[in-house]
Amino acid sequence: MISLESYGLTPARGSIGKMGFVTSTCDDVRLSAQLTDWHIFLLRLDAVTPGRGSGGAALELLKRFADDSDRIINLIAAADTPDQQARLNKFYADHGFIQQDDDQTPEFVWTPTI
Repeated sequence: MISLESYGLTPARGSIGKMGFVTSTCDDVRLSAQLTDWHIFLLRLDAVTPGRGSGGAALELLKRFADDSDRIINLIAAADTPDQQARLNKFYADHGFIQQDDDQTPEFVWTPTI
């Protein structure tokens, strides 16, 4: 059985944790995701102090967990301004996610290696 903690994840508190929601154990990022048998729906990922690599590091751990548990990661990238949206789209593309929709509110997918 795969340990969530070894990937920097922990079940969310309360009944929501029983529904498959997880959060990051790292104090430098705010990460929320829902796990199903085949998918990880990334709901939130942001760094407490942007630009220091903690968001990217948390995302890489999540990808490693997805790879090891044969799950696809899905997310919708949404930002407040067009400039922020462009940076966010590039961030996920640089981390190996494939854009599925338009540039304004794109869905991204990452598929584990086989």
